[in-house]
Amino acid sequence: MKFLGFCSFASLLWLSVIPTLAVLAVSFLFAGGLSVLGGILAFIKGVVPNSLFENITFVFFTHEISGIPGLLAGVLAGIVFTALGLLCWKSAVKIVVYLQEKLRKVKYRCVKN
Repeated sequence: MKFLGFCSFASLLWLSVIPTLAVLAVSFLFAGGLSVLGGILAFIKGVVPNSLFENITFVFFTHEISGIPGLLAGVLAGIVFTALGLLCWKSAVKIVVYLQEKLRKVKYRCVKN
């Protein structure tokens, strides 16, 4: 009976929680990279007046920022998004390791009895 309960719990995690955490991890890591890139472009737009960057806007909440504040906002957002991505990825890996350990214990108990 414990094996059936474990299989139900494990299938729930495999079908919903682990894929969600994996997709969130990739999305947050991608967003972190784009935030840093946006900050760099905002810095370039603020420092170098060039017609190439005229149409690029870096909006932080409701204000358009450029120059050093744009760079700082982009890097800060990139750090936050990257940390969230790494947290989601490590959580997914820990869940997989936890399920593997539990499966070994349940199989050992079934074979032992």
